[in-house]
Amino acid sequence: NYVSIVISNQGTIQKESIRNTIQNIQGQISSDQVIRCHRSFLINPLKIKSVRGNAQGLRLSLYELPNEEIPVSRSYIKAVKEKLSSLQQDS
Repeated sequence: NYVSIVISNQGTIQKESIRNTIQNIQGQISSDQVIRCHRSFLINPLKIKSVRGNAQGLRLSLYELPNEEIPVSRSYIKAVKEKLSSLQQDS
């Protein structure tokens, strides 16, 4: 029941832990601002630098965290791909 939040603020990374569930937080944030990619991760799709992998498993690299990769669960692959393609069409 604790969630770690990683925030990029003017080039510095801040990490905070709050007592809440990831599902509750997801319900409070607009679906345009975050996407669920794993049971343990919500991410801002605008912060995705690259996507690596295939249908068996994707990994996301973020601009602010270049040395870490975020896993995409198989159950979320379709939603992540749809969100990324809609962002590419909007820009």
